[in-house]
Order: sequence, then C-alpha cells, then structure tokens
Amino acid sequence: MSFNEIKRHGTEDFPMQLYCLTTEHPRYEMDTHWHDSLELIRVVSGTLEIRLDDRNYVAKSGDIYLSNIETMHGARPNNCEYECIVFDVLFFSNSNYFIKNFINDLLIKNIVLSEKIELNSTKKILNELFFTLKEKAHGYQFSAMGLMQQFFGEIIKYKLYKKIIQKDFSHTPNSIIKLKKALTFIRENYDKPITLNDITNTTGFSNKYFCMFFKKMTNRTPIDYLNVYRIEMASKKIINTDLSITEIAFSCGFNDLSYFIKTFKKITGVTPRKYKE
Repeated sequence: MSFNEIKRHGTEDFPMQLYCLTTEHPRYEMDTHWHDSLELIRVVSGTLEIRLDDRNYVAKSGDIYLSNIETMHGARPNNCEYECIVFDVLFFSNSNYFIKNFINDLLIKNIVLSEKIELNSTKKILNELFFTLKEKAHGYQFSAMGLMQQFFGEIIKYKLYKKIIQKDFSHTPNSIIKLKKALTFIRENYDKPITLNDITNTTGFSNKYFCMFFKKMTNRTPIDYLNVYRIEMASKKIINTDLSITEIAFSCGFNDLSYFIKTFKKITGVTPRKYKE
C-alpha cells in the first residue's frame, strides 16, 4: 500500500531499527510509502526493484540504496532477501554548529543525499552497521551510533549529496505531490465508505488518467491500495483489540463481512480468524 508512515522505528532513546525481509515476512513486498526518517536498503541475495519517487532502480546482491526524507519509496523483491535500516537523523545531531546545520538542511530538504551507495569505504561502514544491528551484542548502540557518524563523515567528505536551490523542484515533481495527497486521503479516510471519485478529487485528475498514473507509480489500482491499507489496519486491530471480526470489518470501511473475509484471505493468505489464532 502507499501511505505516510508515522510509526516509530526503534525506541525514543535509540530511534534506529533494522528489518530483515524474507518471503516469510508479512511485509516482504515493500508497499509505497514515505516518512520523516532516512532509510537504508541493502540487498542480501536476489534482485530488488526499488522505486524512489519517480526513479526506478534494480538492485542486486550487495547493493545499498538510500531513501531520503519524505521520498516516496517501495520495493518489489525477485527471489530476494533484503534488509532495511530506518533512523531519525535528528538523533545524530549535537551541539556542534556544523553538524546541527547539516542535519537541519537534511530535515528541511535544502540537501538530498545520493540514493545509490557506491564508494567501497562507505559500503564497508554500512555493512558493519547492518551486522551490528543484527547481532545486537552488548553495547551495540554505541557501535551503531559511531558507525552512523562515520557514514555522515563519508557523505560530507566525498560530497555524496546535492544542494537544492529554491527554484529546483525536480526532486519533488508535482505529480508526486498530488499522489501524496491521494495517499494521505486514503490513510485518513480508510474507515469511511469512500469511492474512487473521492480519491481522484484530491488530485484534480480525471478518473481515467489518475488510475493509469496511480498504477504506474504504485503497481496497484487505487481501490486495491485502499483495500490493502484497510486490511493492514484490520490486522492490527485483530491482534491488539478484543473487537469481534464483524466489528473490525465495519471499523475499517468494509460494509460486507463476507467481502472483508475474502479480501483479508486474498491479501494475507489466511482468514481473519486464523490470523488471530
């Protein structure tokens, strides 16, 4: 699905989280989303089709890519195992004037980092970071923070970023902005009986053009994405609440229980009752 991800990654005092994705992971295919954190994506085996806004890459084993703050990103694995690190850059700021300014420029998008990590020295640091977060040896947080500081040191040393001047909006095309409006509308209204027209109206496009554009950008139709998002919300309620299956279905925008069960099984592979078990 496509949405503005607002969940916390890691903990408040260590906002950095590693995710290891194999065919058994419920989010094996990375649905299109965006967030206020940076994300590193490393391919362990196979190939991974990565989309960053309107840019497409095919990553192979050993490749590392970076998704900038508020960049719409998603990935489609092909017989692939991959890992992601999501982290809050503000956590790595300190009282040093230069570091604070650099982090602030990242946050307000005065600069964007290079999306493909190509320097061997930089990849070596990040490979060690992935290993450190996966192993979680005693005191690993200190090691991880040190490696992140080395990573930013490499970025600055080798100028692995570009400055965005006020009139340069090429990194945020108008189409991306409109797509984000549609996706935000879905996230905020998934529990209501919304229609394709309701979603399309947020963009100013015609239904026909919007559906073609949406499918190109997300590999799903708008209604497919709405259903996937609703099912994700439903799955969370199944695990975290005592609501009945019927109550959950209606609270997530479904007005037909049998259709909810059918859709849930199609997306997750199991029925809601089995998922709860």
